[in-house]
Amino acid sequence: MREGDEETTLDHRWSESHFIVGGTPGHYSGQCVVGEASPQPYKAYTWPGLMNRVNLWLGELKSDLETPDLWADLRRESETLVVAAEEPFDNTSFTADEQHEIAEQLRELKEYVKETYSLSEQAVQALEAKLEFLEVAAGRLGRTDWRALVVGTIATFILSSALPRESAREIFLTLVRSIGPVYGLPELPIS
Repeated sequence: MREGDEETTLDHRWSESHFIVGGTPGHYSGQCVVGEASPQPYKAYTWPGLMNRVNLWLGELKSDLETPDLWADLRRESETLVVAAEEPFDNTSFTADEQHEIAEQLRELKEYVKETYSLSEQAVQALEAKLEFLEVAAGRLGRTDWRALVVGTIATFILSSALPRESAREIFLTLVRSIGPVYGLPELPIS
């Protein structure tokens, strides 16, 4: 809390949020800021009215702090994916251990998608076929070729299944998170 001659400011310690109280008893005025939002002016004509404004600000602050910053997550994910796509890989074959890891991750992805999303029986069969195809391809293609095949195969599945955008994004990111370590990619945050 900062006090000045004309106003008092309540600063939230871990964010840019603050609540400024100015004016005189019976005619309080000031502004409040939650997160990165624009300042919101207010007026209160009683002490209980002012306390109500402070409580509203605290509720908005709590909500802001508890809400994940999806834009920041998306920026981090995008930066990682761009780096991954631009990073040159040699097209060497996967080792037997890497092939085993890929197979395990594809099986886990299949189970995750089946448990998490309401897919038709036809979509489940298509997913299983595509993931089995990718598992077999990991044994015969080089790293660069297999990565391109994965992107095309998963994109085709997502489009043909007409999944909602957020579901499609989550399935793709789950796949990238699971096979990324095989490529030495940094771990993506879980949304």
